[in-house]
Amino acid sequence: MALENTFSLSSAANHAMSFTDHAMQYFATQPENTNITFTHALPGFVRTTLGDNLPFWARLPLKCAKAIGLGVTSEQCAEFMIYGMLGTESGCRCVDDKGQTVTKKSPLQEEMVTKVWEHTSQIISPSK
Repeated sequence: MALENTFSLSSAANHAMSFTDHAMQYFATQPENTNITFTHALPGFVRTTLGDNLPFWARLPLKCAKAIGLGVTSEQCAEFMIYGMLGTESGCRCVDDKGQTVTKKSPLQEEMVTKVWEHTSQIISPSK
């Protein structure tokens, strides 16, 4: 689970997204959280200044993408994300770059949710 033998930037990103889904599902199933909605959003490409301090080779493709109009403004993104959070039932769900609920997502296995939470707790909790 810790990527010791399979680390790459891509696998780390996928790992982080997957673990976030599992952790949110774990929180949503806890009795004290029955009235809370947990939303994992994928905002997509947002035209911000985030990449302005990257090295030239990484900054250039971002500048080109923004120049041809790819992505959305931060204001548009905020609207989509707020739309995705409003009027929802409690529990856990994922929304896409337009704030729409993602329906074609495989349900998480309850035992994996527990395993991921236990693993995460061991990593982030101080040793005793």
